[in-house]
Amino acid sequence: MSNLISNLFLSKKFILFFNIIILFLYIISMNSNPPKFIRRLFNNPVLRIFLLMVIIYKYDKDVNLSITLTIIYLLITSKMYMYKMNKMKEKFYNL
Repeated sequence: MSNLISNLFLSKKFILFFNIIILFLYIISMNSNPPKFIRRLFNNPVLRIFLLMVIIYKYDKDVNLSITLTIIYLLITSKMYMYKMNKMKEKFYNL
């Protein structure tokens, strides 16, 4: 029984399904301002390069996971860009 449960939860299909659900929930819950810790993390260029390297490394082993990670990375990067643009607009309007 425990072997069946461990095989089910560690299978690639389950992990991919779980990632897609998390991605979907994240997209739904996104608001205009990303959380502060995400902003600090993604302002660090070393971390961004590291994440891209992980995506490239995972591409050889599991294409589905790397595509999911790429989508998450692009969504967060785009949200960061929109946040920066909104901040610049606020500064411009306050002049």
